[in-house]
Amino acid sequence: NEVKAAGLLDSRHNCWDFFLDKVRTNLHVVLCMSPIGDTLRARCRKFPALTACCTMDFFRPWPADALISVASRHLADVNLGSDE
Repeated sequence: NEVKAAGLLDSRHNCWDFFLDKVRTNLHVVLCMSPIGDTLRARCRKFPALTACCTMDFFRPWPADALISVASRHLADVNLGSDE
């Protein structure tokens, strides 16, 4: 019994606390969502914990028009100087 091996009394409460500690340590969740469209943005606004302490990996290359759209939106208010 892992609870006894950890030096704890084998009670219901200790077993439950031990279980919760193991879950918190070992539980990993993988969510897969498409970055295309407004769905991901809406979910991130509704549930900010989705992006608060996580890592986002994009496994496929973004389409060129998506990259241009994101860059244009973020740089729209930035003064980059003249074209000269």
